[in-house]
Amino acid sequence: MSLYVIDDHPLMREAVVMLLRRYRAGANVVELNRIGGVEEAIRRNGAPELFCLDLKLPDTIGVSGIIELKKRYPATPLVVLSASPADEFEEQCIEAGADDYI
Repeated sequence: MSLYVIDDHPLMREAVVMLLRRYRAGANVVELNRIGGVEEAIRRNGAPELFCLDLKLPDTIGVSGIIELKKRYPATPLVVLSASPADEFEEQCIEAGADDYI
């Protein structure tokens, strides 16, 4: 099982990875900069235990990344990490299938 951090901003991605590694010592944390690499990463690193997903990625529009991941992996928790204001996007993300919005 692996934790997947999908964020196109390198500093944000590194920060989230660092926090997850501290929280879950020994966990396999996989870094991706877009949704497009998820299938191959899962083949190489194992089934997802958690997705931490940036809302705005180069290969997504709106909540399309959430919908795509939840369609493929409906039982895997998905948390959206975004700098976008919660009052504008949280409800849309939850309705699209996200388990939480941070």
